[in-house]
Amino acid sequence: MATRRRRPTRAEKFATFADKANYDALRGDMFRRSMGGTDNGEHAETKLTFRELLSEEVKETIVALLGDSANAQAEAIDEAMANINESMGVAMAAAPEITIEEPQNIVSMLDAITLGRVTKDDIDAFLRSYKRNLNKPQNFNYIRDIMQKAIEFFDEHIGNARRKVHKNLRTTSKKGIYKLFEAAAGQHGIPLTAQACALLRIMAIINFIKSDSRLALIPTVNHHLEEMRRKHFRKTHGVTAYRTGHPSDDTIKVLQVAIHTKTLESMILKLLVKPTNRTSEVMDQMRARFITETPRETLKLIHRMFFHPHAIFPATNIIAGKTKNQMIDPQAIESIVFEGNDEEAAQMFESLSQPMEKNPDNPHSHAEYEAIHMTFDMPIEIEGGIILSFPVEFQFLHLKAHEANRVVAPHDEYKAEQGEAATQRALGHNLVTAFATQEHRSKR
Repeated sequence: MATRRRRPTRAEKFATFADKANYDALRGDMFRRSMGGTDNGEHAETKLTFRELLSEEVKETIVALLGDSANAQAEAIDEAMANINESMGVAMAAAPEITIEEPQNIVSMLDAITLGRVTKDDIDAFLRSYKRNLNKPQNFNYIRDIMQKAIEFFDEHIGNARRKVHKNLRTTSKKGIYKLFEAAAGQHGIPLTAQACALLRIMAIINFIKSDSRLALIPTVNHHLEEMRRKHFRKTHGVTAYRTGHPSDDTIKVLQVAIHTKTLESMILKLLVKPTNRTSEVMDQMRARFITETPRETLKLIHRMFFHPHAIFPATNIIAGKTKNQMIDPQAIESIVFEGNDEEAAQMFESLSQPMEKNPDNPHSHAEYEAIHMTFDMPIEIEGGIILSFPVEFQFLHLKAHEANRVVAPHDEYKAEQGEAATQRALGHNLVTAFATQEHRSKR
């Protein structure tokens, strides 16, 4: 007599659904990275390797199909492969658009944080994969600390007067941490699920930020930038001027030098709206802005800081792919500075600060914002005389452009749009409601 096969329980069905969703999230994130969809700076090399692997696989398949006659048709195979590689090149060029412009309902790496784990053993295993053990006081204090920061961030940026973190999710004890994971998997009622998932996502981002060894260098980088300002941007009789430090060089009047370090809150907001959540993809963790009176003075300042014989920074450290105009021609700048006129300087400034297309990784950036953006690896010296590099973003603009930017790209509007996107990202998707939706559709 055949035994009846036991039907899976709803909990088992949810576990299977959660596993598949998490695999899809991981696979999608890894594919975006391999195709350069997350702006990781290595996509060109990755795409080339990917194409070469595909090409090799295709050629091996063709040779295997032809068998003994493959050698006799070697020339024909090479010609066919040339055509195939050309077609793959076209497809690869279009691939970033396919991977970046994805539908909003596709889960991402950040959504994989809500793993549907409900037992203490499973939750402990997940935390141990991040080298965090709740039974170790130092680890427990760390998790409790980032949970408290996540609650504070939610209350200020995601919640509102009527939507703070629910009291049942505010306990930062060991029991409260377990409850947070359980609530994210729907174990404590649907109303708590979205908030629990949001808190776990925010906690994951804070963990990535705190675990990034580069961020430990920020105080040192800030010190070097302040030292640069004191040494090269001195105020005399109420006027700030740039000096290379060489006695034969003239000065350049500078209206403003502002050094800015991203706060934890602004880092979380920015990473919440990006396709992934790695701090290495936020290139403006340290930023400085320089405002001069005219376009010509702006170009002259860039030339003196990077391309002049007495430049204070090495031009070879400019990260071309992270520079707004992709490539700055030092000879063209020098020609305008020393031989051009004000009209030509204005045209070059406009050319170098051409408004960008909307950035898919930061869709709330203003395309109309005009400034010459340069990201470069700034050499810094740490203890022991060791020299390291840290990416710093410089913005160069003149007074008229600065005033225009205030009109076309108000910072408050940018922050409001970013906040709305962060709220949607934090609260807009969870595995429990997605599973319920799938069940409802299957019963139709």
